[in-house]
Amino acid sequence: MDEKRCHCSLPFARLPQGPLSDGEASLIKALLAGISCPEEVIDEVVVGPKQVLVRSGDRAGIATTLGSSDQKVLSEAGSVKGGTLKEAASLLYDDLLLNRSLGAAALNAALEAVADEESPNALELILREGRGRHVAVVGDFPFTARIAEVAGQFSLLELKDRPGCLPPHRWDEALRSCDVAAITGTALLTRSMDRYLSLSSEAYQVVLGATAPLSPVLLDRYGVDVIAGSIVADIEGVRAGILEGWSIAALHRAGCLRFCNRTGHRPPL
Repeated sequence: MDEKRCHCSLPFARLPQGPLSDGEASLIKALLAGISCPEEVIDEVVVGPKQVLVRSGDRAGIATTLGSSDQKVLSEAGSVKGGTLKEAASLLYDDLLLNRSLGAAALNAALEAVADEESPNALELILREGRGRHVAVVGDFPFTARIAEVAGQFSLLELKDRPGCLPPHRWDEALRSCDVAAITGTALLTRSMDRYLSLSSEAYQVVLGATAPLSPVLLDRYGVDVIAGSIVADIEGVRAGILEGWSIAALHRAGCLRFCNRTGHRPPL
């Protein structure tokens, strides 16, 4: 199953993170206030090399660990079991990155279930809205080359060494001027989601990835157009895949995760 493993090139401890800004704290507060099952008790926490799973009964959520679980011995992974989903989701405020991953997974587990509907994946959405326009992608995704092919202008905002990445001092400019902004859900973990959303507020915004919370708060309060996230369809399969180090894409291909979108009300570009 080696082809299913995720290989991250940037060590967890080296990922940049700033202090918790007022805007980011306000975003977290709003997300916590919007959860539907705050008092559900956590039955299980699974920390793998690349993702973390939080389960309460038949509810479960996952989030990325940004490339490493080296901080497991320092984290709250062993103590949140038996606590509530809201208590664990409050770890989004924590200084330790892995604790914030636990918080994001608990948040995802505590959100209201999304009704089944036909949900185009994130790539289809971005290709449709970004054709011939300026597309800014925050994060390194396997499909960025396809977006670059159809975009009139393409800006990749990524700290790993990738061809065509913009230097960080040009990121603000790219987000302000883009027509479509595709923002990784892990920006919530690196304390940058509020900033990216604010800078790209005039663009068509897609927040994407397995960490992205499928919360109406992002749509109604922050003006996000689409949250292209994932829900756990097979808890046993996700547990096994996480422990094996599978990538998110592999978990989707195996049917363990299901693409699911929440959509705002702003008309397309």
